[in-house]
Amino acid sequence: MVKNFKIQRCITYYEKNGDEYIADNVILEEDFSLDELKEIFGSFENDLLLYHQYNIDAEIAHKLNNKIEFVFDFEKYDYFLETFNVADDAELGNGIRLRDN
Repeated sequence: MVKNFKIQRCITYYEKNGDEYIADNVILEEDFSLDELKEIFGSFENDLLLYHQYNIDAEIAHKLNNKIEFVFDFEKYDYFLETFNVADDAELGNGIRLRDN
């Protein structure tokens, strides 16, 4: 049986000293469309769907916080925009990502 997948974008954060994965916060399409994310992160000709990992700095965090509530702590963590495939029937926001299964 072929399983269908959908895209899940997250703010993923890692321990600053040691690079250990801490957690992620799902970015819903209702909050940010792909075009809005491209505008925030820049135009990328070789990555039109933003599948690569992108660093989130204080300037980008401010733009994200205009639409979502998320507390960034840049002294403790490094933040990234990451994109994952999740099973189409998976509930978004439960932290289940294809790479973790």
